[in-house]
Amino acid sequence: MNNGIEKITGRILEDARQEAQGIIDDAQIKADEIKKNKAKEGHALKDRLLVKAREAADERKRRMISAATLELKQKELAVKQQMIDKSFAAVLDKISNMPQAEYEKLISELLLSYPLEGDEDIVSPANGGRVLNQQFINRLNEQLRAAGKKGELKLSSDSGEFKTGFIIKFNGMEINNSFESILRMVRDEIEPEVAALLFSEE
Repeated sequence: MNNGIEKITGRILEDARQEAQGIIDDAQIKADEIKKNKAKEGHALKDRLLVKAREAADERKRRMISAATLELKQKELAVKQQMIDKSFAAVLDKISNMPQAEYEKLISELLLSYPLEGDEDIVSPANGGRVLNQQFINRLNEQLRAAGKKGELKLSSDSGEFKTGFIIKFNGMEINNSFESILRMVRDEIEPEVAALLFSEE
C-alpha cells in the first residue's frame, strides 16, 4: 500500500516538475522574443533618430546656405545700386563743372526748346549753384527777337534750391528744368539701360 502511494506521489511530483519546467521554458522563450523585439525596436528607433538627425542637419545646412546666398545677393544689389547712384551723381557733377560757354549753350538749347512767348521769368539756382546772369538772359532775348518772339525774358528775383538748370515761371505756373529734377524724372526709365552698361560683362 505504501508503495502505491509513493508511486502516485512520485508521479504527481514528476508531472509537477515537468509542468513547471514547461512554464519556465515558455517564459524563457517569450523573454527571448521580447528581448529580440526590443532590440529590433531599439535599432529601428536608432535608425529613425539618425535619419531625423541627418534630415535636420541637411535642413539647417540648406537654410544657412539659403540665408548666406540671400545676404550675398542683397549686398551685391546694394553695391550695384551704389554704383548706379554714383553714375547719376557723376552726370550732375559733370554738368556742374562744365566750362561756362558749354554750360550756357546747354541751357540755351533747353530753354529755346520750349514754345516761349518771350516774357517769362527765369529762376536761377541760388548761390553755390551755376547762377545765370543778366548778360546770358540778354543774349537769349536777342535770339527770341530774331525768331519773332517778344524777347523780354527776365531773371526772377527768386532763386531755386538746386545747383544746375533753371525754372520757367509764367501765368502762375512753373516748369522745373533743374537738372536734378530732370534726372529724377527720367531715372526710372533709363536706369535699366545704365545698369546694363555698368554690368554688361556679368
